[in-house]
Amino acid sequence: MPVYNGEPFLAQALDSLLAQSFGDFELIISDNASTDRTQSICESRRQQDPRIRYFRQAVNKGPNRNFDFVLRQATGKYFMWAAHDDLWDREWIATLLCNFLTGTAISFGHIVLIGPDGKVLMSHGDLAFTGSRLSRLTRFFLADEHHGKANLIYGLHLTDTIKDIGFTTYNRCEIGQDMHVVFDCLQRGEIRTDPAVRLYKRVANPVPAALTLRRVGRSLFLIGRVRYFATYVLIVHGGTYKTAFAFLLPVKILAAGVLNFFYGLRLRLVLLIEHKHAKTIINRR
Repeated sequence: MPVYNGEPFLAQALDSLLAQSFGDFELIISDNASTDRTQSICESRRQQDPRIRYFRQAVNKGPNRNFDFVLRQATGKYFMWAAHDDLWDREWIATLLCNFLTGTAISFGHIVLIGPDGKVLMSHGDLAFTGSRLSRLTRFFLADEHHGKANLIYGLHLTDTIKDIGFTTYNRCEIGQDMHVVFDCLQRGEIRTDPAVRLYKRVANPVPAALTLRRVGRSLFLIGRVRYFATYVLIVHGGTYKTAFAFLLPVKILAAGVLNFFYGLRLRLVLLIEHKHAKTIINRR
């Protein structure tokens, strides 16, 4: 669990993990020089549960290096990243372990988006990517980024395999590293999912941003994201694969611009309704 200033939801996340039905694990926490009560919360839980290993960084290493730090500390056969503001079904780890068959790169469940109060905002569909290497890589590349595929980074990995990959920044691209890492994992095996267990991904700041003309333009033309898409061509192994993905690149960029705009519109609408509902309740009190 890499964490920075996680005070609002950290205790809930820790309790959710420590209450898992499968309990034979160590919980490695790297506090990225937090300035809130993160340290005291972690130290309190560590005194209560010997499975916790707590590290506090002297200076903020940045999120990518903090993610990689906890990975390098892992000693078990399997590894899983955990966000400091998420929640998990009690059978999450047990189910993912059972589903980790030969040829699996990541074992996962389903994603549910929740607000700060834990109320469900929306659910994502199936995120399984199985089949031949070409098939699963192509489907992942073309899949909408807003479909939740970045969250696959929080699935169960073989420790040796994910250590070999690392939490890497490819092509000096500063966005989408989680999806690039998942894509690299898919080159080594399949992603299997189970709808019986859910990861509750927190949308911690649900106040919707104003839909200005500038934001619409950035959504449609994906300003700043073209490098992210092009990086997939560099990551994929094999000359034939690189050629195929180079041809797919314009298609992906065009489709992503349209989907990005309409998903953003939908999410802002959901968040706006929730925000107004919360304000109404507060005013009534």
